[in-house]
Amino acid sequence: MIGFAADGFPIYGQYGYSDPAKKSGMKKLKSSYRVKSGTRPSGPGGRYNGKFTQDWAFVSGAGDLDQCNGRFAVTPEYPNGTYHYVLTDTFPFIPRCWMGSPDSSFMRLKGRGRADLETDEREATIDFAVFADNIDVAVQLVQAQGGHPPRFLPGGRPPPPGAGRGPGRGQRPGGRSPCSGS
Repeated sequence: MIGFAADGFPIYGQYGYSDPAKKSGMKKLKSSYRVKSGTRPSGPGGRYNGKFTQDWAFVSGAGDLDQCNGRFAVTPEYPNGTYHYVLTDTFPFIPRCWMGSPDSSFMRLKGRGRADLETDEREATIDFAVFADNIDVAVQLVQAQGGHPPRFLPGGRPPPPGAGRGPGRGQRPGGRSPCSGS
């Protein structure tokens, strides 16, 4: 596990269990994006060759991962399974969409000059990645800035996506994602 995405789902490196339903041999997971065939109708012109994002198309079942470069599988940290994103060494490399809903705190950080601490009228927001090695310091800083401390599970992990967030804040119904066109 490398970290967590804005929607709370974990992010892993390119290796995962070969059988997503149980602990099994490890394999390099493959993206389901493929280079389109033919010629670009506009823009730079020429044949599709993978140099531009528009050269790629998601082909369901062509690899191990979905359109957001993720899958539901058992992992060492989640023995009962969880949806998670995967970083790959081929396009799209990093997830380009979310399966869940991003936490509202990510919107308060967008476009501001300082990524480690931002304040709006409601509460302070902190980039906890900066404090990943020292949760106690992060909690004290948030409280000192008038914010509410984050919730952590034993071992310093945040709660699972959607836990205690209220309606409409967890995973999208039916597993649909913002990049699936639905």
